[in-house]
Amino acid sequence: MTATNLAVPGLLARAPHLIDLQFRDESDVAAWQLWGARSPDAAYGNPTNSGVGGGGPAAMFTLARSRAFISPTARQNGAGPWGESTRGTARAFFDVDDYVTPAVGLSVVPPDEHWLFLRAQQNRTSMGGLVVVPVGEVDAGDPIMGPILAVPPARSFGMAQPSFTLSGTAPSNTSCTVGAVPLWVLNGASPNPMHIVFPRPLSSLRLQNTHATRTLLFSYGAGQIMQTIPPGEQTMVYTGQTKELVLARQGLAGGCTFDLTGTMLLGQ
Repeated sequence: MTATNLAVPGLLARAPHLIDLQFRDESDVAAWQLWGARSPDAAYGNPTNSGVGGGGPAAMFTLARSRAFISPTARQNGAGPWGESTRGTARAFFDVDDYVTPAVGLSVVPPDEHWLFLRAQQNRTSMGGLVVVPVGEVDAGDPIMGPILAVPPARSFGMAQPSFTLSGTAPSNTSCTVGAVPLWVLNGASPNPMHIVFPRPLSSLRLQNTHATRTLLFSYGAGQIMQTIPPGEQTMVYTGQTKELVLARQGLAGGCTFDLTGTMLLGQ
């Protein structure tokens, strides 16, 4: 198992109280456990020595291979793959509000009108169940999850090019180095970089290192080389093709804060 097959779902549709996701079937993957959070840091969590400090995402639902999952409210509203060919795929239709947990403070999963940050944990036949950090590692038993899918609220999809701003903390103590492609260590021996995926390309992107003393490492995808942004500085890109960011801190003690401002290409 490598980082390249820790799949991120595709976003097929976003409407008020409805998200439609799709996974391509994999022969060794029996199901996907979906996790959700209200920020990149919360979705990433807080692996030992990462310095991120995120509270971790909340488990939402399980989607079986070649099947469709429909949450209770989505079913009541008539959502589903009715009349569509879904061969070779798994589909999920859900209302985010079905997973908002009333509690003191903020729910881990945000209400429907907010951004949602999703991650998937695979249930692999060859590994006997859900993929977790193995026994003997410092974070043994923690889920091993794929990239963070950043899902905008439905109102964004009423605009051709909605803009947004996100903030987060790039993890330290990863295996990433400047001038090389990002590395993921999937046995939990060290923190992995933060990998954010957007459902549509970005026509513009401004990434700012907001930390006063720490250097930010970043790349535009799993196969792109890591570059640096010095403390307090920023980089901008206007390609219309960027859909991913991989982020880490160059250093060993404490994360590196960042701000991300972008414009997403959604069309009319």
